[in-house]
Amino acid sequence: MTQDELAQLSRDELIDLVLAEHGQLEVSRAQLDALQAAFAQLKADNEVLKLKLEKGKKPPTNSSNSSQPPSLDHKPSQAKDCRKRKHGRRRGMSSTSVNLCGSAEPYCEP
Repeated sequence: MTQDELAQLSRDELIDLVLAEHGQLEVSRAQLDALQAAFAQLKADNEVLKLKLEKGKKPPTNSSNSSQPPSLDHKPSQAKDCRKRKHGRRRGMSSTSVNLCGSAEPYCEP
């Protein structure tokens, strides 16, 4: 409204206008407070997620979130330290290699 339009209003109309504006101002303040609280919460959540990302914590891979087969998923009944058997010769055992020599015999005695 312009100043001329306000000058033509009666005192009661001006009071009603001021009260209406005051009501809208209170609603706007309440909305602003709610938005500020939501922003603060989102900012805190963002910081927590940043810390998790920096630490490199990834969810454990399993068949539902990676390309590994279901047979490799962790079974709750299995111990975590249970490892598969290693292949090859045992540690500490002497090797059983064949010594080759230049003679006509296929193998030489060591």
